[in-house]
Amino acid sequence: VSFYWFDIPINGPLYVLPMATSIYLLSVLGMGLFISTISRTQQQALMATFIFYIPAVLLSGFMFPIENMPVVVQYGTYINPLRY
Repeated sequence: VSFYWFDIPINGPLYVLPMATSIYLLSVLGMGLFISTISRTQQQALMATFIFYIPAVLLSGFMFPIENMPVVVQYGTYINPLRY
């Protein structure tokens, strides 16, 4: 879709995209299963989701560049699936 509609070139091999998507989905599903395991009510699950995902979005590089973060935090962003 990005190639035909938006004229964005694909520079890498095409098999990497489904592999990376699968790895990302497995990691996010794993976090969701972990949250559902430790929470007893829907409200606890919602609060746990906020606790996990708001820092993940903030540390992904979406809001501000990772290069502007402190060095210790930059190394911590490598475990964040949203960074990739």
